[in-house]
Amino acid sequence: MRKPRITIPWLGRVRTRPQRVHRRHYPRISKSPLPDQRNVHPVTADQTLFETLGKLRGASRMAMRSDSFFANGVRALVENVVGASGFKLRLPEVEKAVEQEVTKAFGAWGMACDVPGELTWQEFETLALRQMAVDGEFLIRLRFDGDWGLRLQMLDPERLDRHLVRGNIVMGVEKDADGRPIAYHLTNNSTRVGFGSGGYSVATGHDRVPADEIVHGFLREFPGQTRGAPWGASSLLLWPMLDSYAQSEVRAAEASARAYGFVTSTNEDLNAGALADAADEDGDAEVTISPGEILHLEPGEQFTSWDPKHPVGSFDSFTRSLAKRGAAGMGVPYHELTGDLQGVNFSAGRIGNLATRERWRLLQRRLSEQLHQPIYAAWLPRAAVSGFMELPAGVTPDALRMPRWVGRGWSEVQPREEAAAREIGINNGTISRTEIAEMRGREVADVLGELAEERRLMAELGLTPDGGQVAPRVHSVPTVLRPVSWGPPTDDEGETT
Repeated sequence: MRKPRITIPWLGRVRTRPQRVHRRHYPRISKSPLPDQRNVHPVTADQTLFETLGKLRGASRMAMRSDSFFANGVRALVENVVGASGFKLRLPEVEKAVEQEVTKAFGAWGMACDVPGELTWQEFETLALRQMAVDGEFLIRLRFDGDWGLRLQMLDPERLDRHLVRGNIVMGVEKDADGRPIAYHLTNNSTRVGFGSGGYSVATGHDRVPADEIVHGFLREFPGQTRGAPWGASSLLLWPMLDSYAQSEVRAAEASARAYGFVTSTNEDLNAGALADAADEDGDAEVTISPGEILHLEPGEQFTSWDPKHPVGSFDSFTRSLAKRGAAGMGVPYHELTGDLQGVNFSAGRIGNLATRERWRLLQRRLSEQLHQPIYAAWLPRAAVSGFMELPAGVTPDALRMPRWVGRGWSEVQPREEAAAREIGINNGTISRTEIAEMRGREVADVLGELAEERRLMAELGLTPDGGQVAPRVHSVPTVLRPVSWGPPTDDEGETT
């Protein structure tokens, strides 16, 4: 029996075909929504990632390329965690002059730290965070060469062979008895012979790279986890569904605007002949009508209009509901993911911003621990002997090994009220100026130094702190005091009047 086939101009041919069944771990648990019927088995994080990491990463990269909401969510992550200026290196335990020399040298190295010469240090920060969000992890190889003795090479995480599992090697990461990485097995570029049926590169050889030459960063969700999963893994299934639904609504709205219809006839002979004349090579009859054209009907024919009545009234609320679930899966506020501020009042927005900023600070801390500190520890001893950084006598690299990485801050939601509350906190001794400066992504030493420099400059220009001009000093002329005479009044010549 022939399978049914339906031809609609704006949809194409729709055929019935059996659906393939795939094993899924992150997007959904099983087909049954009932808790007692879910097929749940306690497996380790590495077992789950071994089976699903490739599909999750492929779906995440596809969403980054094709879905505007997902791409905007990743951009929001980068803008709020890294920001426009990146992280600032601070050395609070040394003198200011030493700190300035180290930060100056680190900034100069950061402008030429990439092996191909394409990325700056701040671009490494941005790309590392982006890879953690989309791919689940970032991979940087340390090359101990060049003028500074250290260069960086950003690698695609797919080069860390996730299919390599043997002995003490788990998804390309070789570990010792304590579970500490001792080497990374990277696929050779020269041995990539094409693409296999699974959609990933086929490698026939590996380079064993010691662990001290690799910086591997990802968010650990479970103990013993070896590789990282894309951050939006729990909502990746929503993006293609939402995109498909939106496209279907657009096509249905287009069909509604074009006023499609069907021509029926009670004359069987005429109907058969018209269909034969209009049929294509597959036997499908189709009549095309241009805008403004009047259709001429033969005797016995009748035109029946077909209006799908789209878009439906629930389209906006339904897509907003799906986008909220996607935003929750990515850890990004809904209004930043979509740019939709409808229904967001001042109080709700303030509460949401406070909670979200704590999440940004947590990600800043994780990025500084997994990216900044390992690379700084490798850079410092080599920069000290490179000749590009001059340290004062008695200052060794060991005294500079505990830096602070200060990320971007955020302005207040209610500046007047929050400034008054902080002033009260300072007067009561419950908050310090250091803590207030850190909330804004600043160092208190920098703030006080800027204030002192402003006061000095204003004094030179004769300005007051409120911006007004200091009134010039008036030099008074001393008054000549005449002797007081107690006798009768006299004139200028001394004669009695």
